[in-house]
Amino acid sequence: MMGKLTAGEARLLDILQQDGRITNQELAERAGMSASPCWRRVQALQDRGVIRRHVTLLDPGKIGLQVIAWAAVQLQCYKEDEVRRFEESVAGVPEIVECYSVMGESEYVLKVVVPDPQAYDRFLHEFLFKVPGLVRVRSSLALREVKYTTVLPLQQALA
Repeated sequence: MMGKLTAGEARLLDILQQDGRITNQELAERAGMSASPCWRRVQALQDRGVIRRHVTLLDPGKIGLQVIAWAAVQLQCYKEDEVRRFEESVAGVPEIVECYSVMGESEYVLKVVVPDPQAYDRFLHEFLFKVPGLVRVRSSLALREVKYTTVLPLQQALA
């Protein structure tokens, strides 16, 4: 089991999840601490891997990526070499923005982002259907976004 967060760490992370570009000085002020200890705590969170990286979140629709699809993938057999081969196949595909190994009818669920349904069809035929060991793909396309957040529920992670 991974380590839990202290209340102070959770406070810093709550603020950073809302605005990753905040200055250390402003972060310290909003968290109610001085700048040096604030910086050290953030560095420690980065060193522990709690903070993975700093990124800019884009709106896919505003850049022409209108279709978000989930592909539930079933493999012929769930053996180590087949799993490795599948995971290596999907790792470098830019349209696949998330991939999860799951329990249930499927072995994997992929989140795929493409411009339109035709592009998703091409993705299926030109890539996914050609992956060795693939038996079935069940797709769902998003109609509209109801909720999207990258903010984690930190109260659940307190020590």
